[in-house]
Amino acid sequence: MHITEANGGSYRFKRRQRSRAALGNRQPICYTPDMETRTCFLLTAEALDFHDCMTLRFYALSDEGEPLKIEVEGERGVFFVPSGACLPDDVRPSERRTLPLRSLEGSEVDAVYFTSLADHRKAVELLDAARAQTFESDIDPVDRYLMERFIHGQCQVRGVMHKAGRLLTVQQATLTPAEAKPHFRMASLDIETGKSESILYSIAVHL
Repeated sequence: MHITEANGGSYRFKRRQRSRAALGNRQPICYTPDMETRTCFLLTAEALDFHDCMTLRFYALSDEGEPLKIEVEGERGVFFVPSGACLPDDVRPSERRTLPLRSLEGSEVDAVYFTSLADHRKAVELLDAARAQTFESDIDPVDRYLMERFIHGQCQVRGVMHKAGRLLTVQQATLTPAEAKPHFRMASLDIETGKSESILYSIAVHL
């Protein structure tokens, strides 16, 4: 390698050479976060965008009695359209792919994928307004994620876990079906409202 820098630059280059020679054939150390698992029962679920990417968020109770906040990152919204159908210019999927699937009428379909929840919902609204034919566009991304994995409330979660107070947050999470046996606490909820007017008198919870 030809060095055109002054002496200081040349010296730095030689020093880097010696450092690399000292490393020899040793590979650089890559840090991989420890993955942990919990068996839990899902209580709530929602989809939201974070930095323009879809995240599925679940709150759950583990068999050990821990409240969990579970975040599944990088999921994509998807629905289907007739194969070869033209989409409005404002509908911009991140990917469109022909799959070995057919509609009930036997016609081929394409899957259209969206990286963000906002783009997914906007596409559904635009296609509905244009009276374009779609398939399974009414299925929420959270419901699709659970259905495709045959999860009905009970599951095992695996991911990177860290605790803040009583809440255990699970990131980079994946869910698989499992049998969960959490210990629930019962709550009695009483809401007092007016009879003829929209008046709220009180809300009481007894655990």
